[in-house]
Amino acid sequence: MDQQVSFICQYFRTKAFYTDGGHAVDPADCASTPLCWCVHTTIILGPDDVLCSPEMCRPGRACFRELSDQHV
Repeated sequence: MDQQVSFICQYFRTKAFYTDGGHAVDPADCASTPLCWCVHTTIILGPDDVLCSPEMCRPGRACFRELSDQHV
């Protein structure tokens, strides 16, 4: 069974996560809400002091964590 890597970090949050009853992992779902934050830091910066955004919170960033089955 192949596991797909999530394209957005499990710590990334936006209001869209809480208004649609689930995890909005499509950047298009996040585009209409400018407020993003990191659950790990609870602010708009990730642990690496870089802004959170659908474009930035992706594989390759040092603090990126794949969305696991526990968080879906």
